[in-house]
Amino acid sequence: MSNPGWGTSELAPWRTGADENTTISFSTNVKVNGVAIASGTYGLFMDVSENGDVQLIFSSNTDSWGNYFFDESEVVARAKTTWEEHSFTEYLEFTFHGFTPNSAYCALNWEEKSIPFEIEVDLNATVVEQLRRDLRGTARFSYIGPMEAANWCVMHETNLEEALEWATLAADMNPQFNTLFVKFEALKVLGKQDEAKKVMEQALPKGTVYELHSYGRSLI
Repeated sequence: MSNPGWGTSELAPWRTGADENTTISFSTNVKVNGVAIASGTYGLFMDVSENGDVQLIFSSNTDSWGNYFFDESEVVARAKTTWEEHSFTEYLEFTFHGFTPNSAYCALNWEEKSIPFEIEVDLNATVVEQLRRDLRGTARFSYIGPMEAANWCVMHETNLEEALEWATLAADMNPQFNTLFVKFEALKVLGKQDEAKKVMEQALPKGTVYELHSYGRSLI
């Protein structure tokens, strides 16, 4: 932190780049190194210490110039990380690596230093919210939309009561083996074994040889 010597700020962090504020945008709620941050766009600043400690600073101010107008009252979140030694990088760059279904690492690399931080999302909550939005649109006009939404929830064992509603909707729209099978799976995961058995009794006569073969293999 230092006094930039101009503007309104008397104590400001590094602007994480040059000229206009560097910004970072999240399309959904995330956690950055464990710190919760709401979806949106933020000015990205860093307080870098010589001992390796780094504070990532997310500001609601995204369109100022440099750090001359940094205002502590506009800080939305701070997260801690440490810099690491890195192969020489001529131009400042941001890279992404270490991808998992619900996280990735972003790293600022410049000269012989790297400043990494992990970005995480609640995968189940994020996807379920998107499924709800999709099913308020054209995805609901066909049985495929609610069937696939229900199947995703069943496969990930999340939002099961609503998944059963979606599976029931799909089966009512088109009572074929696939829709009934998803409803069967939802009931089974919810522990409603008797109801699940009745649904499967409806599904079996409707199955093709390939669908029944696939179901048989899953039982084996």
